[in-house]
Amino acid sequence: GCIQVRDTQRDDSCGQFGEISATAARSSGCVGAVIDGSTRDSNYLIDMGFPTFCRFRHPAEAFGRFMAVDYQIPIFVRGIDGNLLVNPGDYMFADNDGVVVVPKDLTLQVLKVAEDYHERESKSRAAMASGRDVFEVYKEFGRF
Repeated sequence: GCIQVRDTQRDDSCGQFGEISATAARSSGCVGAVIDGSTRDSNYLIDMGFPTFCRFRHPAEAFGRFMAVDYQIPIFVRGIDGNLLVNPGDYMFADNDGVVVVPKDLTLQVLKVAEDYHERESKSRAAMASGRDVFEVYKEFGRF
């Protein structure tokens, strides 16, 4: 159930992760990847059902251009507010809108907050769909 997270140090010379990388990762129990850089073989990754999140795509292969030098170590990736530390064992959630990193020791605390937000947003959505004033809805539920 692990995922592979790669810090590419802003390299833009190639696709740092592709179908062969995913195949090798999957054979070792990996179920997805987050690449702070680029991928290639996008259609293969989609067809093989290997969730992969990246910043961009690049057609050039990594061989001779990019090499992993370590693994299972803390890394920094680019976050919304600057560099973000990712440690082995942290939890990651991703969808088409982006990736969220949750430090392992904060998982339950973050889950409780997320569940509360989800509940209040669901109530806001239903209230607005019924025609209630947007400002009134926000005042009551505090979430959009």
